[in-house]
Amino acid sequence: MKTDNLKGQISLAAAMTIGAYGSFAAPLLISMYVDNLGMTLTQAGNAGAIELVAIALMQIAMGGLVTRIKSLRTFAMIMALIGMVFQVITPFATNYYMLLAVRLVIGITFGSVFGSALASSVVFKDPDRVVAKGSAGYCAIFAVVLFFLPKIFETTNAMGGCAYLSITCIPLLFMMLWLPTPQKGNTEEKVKLDLGPVRNIFIILIAGTLLVSLILQLPWIFSDVIGERLELTATQMGTAYSLSSIAMILGGLFSNFLGSTRISKISIMTFSAIASGVVCLGMATAPNYLIFLSTMSLAMVFYYISYPFAVGYAARLDDTGSLATITGGMFDLCAALTPILGSFLLTNYGTNVMGWVCFIIGVCAGGIYLLLGMVAGKSAIPALSNH
Repeated sequence: MKTDNLKGQISLAAAMTIGAYGSFAAPLLISMYVDNLGMTLTQAGNAGAIELVAIALMQIAMGGLVTRIKSLRTFAMIMALIGMVFQVITPFATNYYMLLAVRLVIGITFGSVFGSALASSVVFKDPDRVVAKGSAGYCAIFAVVLFFLPKIFETTNAMGGCAYLSITCIPLLFMMLWLPTPQKGNTEEKVKLDLGPVRNIFIILIAGTLLVSLILQLPWIFSDVIGERLELTATQMGTAYSLSSIAMILGGLFSNFLGSTRISKISIMTFSAIASGVVCLGMATAPNYLIFLSTMSLAMVFYYISYPFAVGYAARLDDTGSLATITGGMFDLCAALTPILGSFLLTNYGTNVMGWVCFIIGVCAGGIYLLLGMVAGKSAIPALSNH
């Protein structure tokens, strides 16, 4: 039976927060690898990349593991604890390969925690709203945690900074005590998942989700390059990032609000995809600081609308949580691989072409979501009715 249990929602948000630590802290950690651990910029970048890819791949792997885990809460808490321990020992990585190994373990453990959170979303009546609130929650927490992190790294070196990251996870770890475990499902349900209409719907959902993730990540990851084209100062870029952080929180809250309206999920996802393309085009081709600032913030709003609704839609397709965590993992995997496409476009064509590529992809993603709605509408899946 679906629930609206508040404790469960708090636990899910806490698990999402711990799982997202690696992604949000990555820029500052990469700098720490160079400044405090003596790594080259390339080595530091590789350490950051291997962690982010591991987080994404582990979420995808959780799609197959979640039905075999007896207690998702126990599993997630153990993984979180291991990740916290390895966070603390990161400064003791005396060479490049040790650092890679440590951050790989952190990626695997935190990816498992995040995947567990997404899998547990299926027990709630409105999984998209629960994921949206969780997203807004961890964005708000990171806005505070990361505000102090640079100063801590500066005054206490790497050991203090990494210890700080783990210490701030402790309250969240206890909040995970109420994380619900989805039902396992029976063999017949798994056969239907493999051979029935769910498979086709899920493939279409993933196709649209990958495209949306791609366009929302491209200009964000290369925002510094766009800023250099506009000759923006460090203060102006800092303001842009600060406003974007606020926009992330607002995006999650607005997504939660949209989930409570009668607007169909497909309509929201379609509009968000196309609007994302328009906004990212505006950001990449921005002629001045004001347009850059506004479109950069709007991109984050649409990111935190697109993500919860994609995961929530997947959560409605099966009660095991497998598809929800795979969808979230695909979103993050695409984000981890985006720099490859972005580097190619910027090196060969520049920011304007990158913007138009984002626009075209956004329109295509919107079309795919419309197709998703038509296919889902013809299916006999009760959970997708009126969605």
